[in-house]
Amino acid sequence: MSVRSNNLMINSKGFTLLEILLVVALMAVLAGFSVAVYRNYGASIQLDATRKNIIYDLRQMQTRAAAGQGRLNWGAHFVNGAQDYYELFSSPSNYADGGKLTLSLVYLPGNVIFTRPANSSNQDIIFASITGATTADYVTISADNNAKSVNVTASGSVY
Repeated sequence: MSVRSNNLMINSKGFTLLEILLVVALMAVLAGFSVAVYRNYGASIQLDATRKNIIYDLRQMQTRAAAGQGRLNWGAHFVNGAQDYYELFSSPSNYADGGKLTLSLVYLPGNVIFTRPANSSNQDIIFASITGATTADYVTISADNNAKSVNVTASGSVY
């Protein structure tokens, strides 16, 4: 910018305070927007990964049941509580059977929760020995207002 003073040209270089404040304000707005988008993206990735893990685990239980492994029923017990988790198990009949054997407990990560089963309740998906069949059912998980379901058909297909 050039300023004329008493017939002399004075060159001033630099930015005004207003220009700097506008740039800083714009950068703050863009940063806030980026953080929100990244957070939602991260929650979505975590939700998808959790859903894929549940599908994988249920398919493993269905495969073991259909193969007649141990002549047992195989399944998952989903718990919606203070900390949501599911338990993979085998049993001569159902989850409450005294002969039940727990294979593993899988806790849901971070902000992922069950919305089905409902709060403070649980749900079982059990695959019958040899047939691999079950009762058609589903579980739903959610994170940051996004929800995903895992469905199981009566024939034992998991998707």
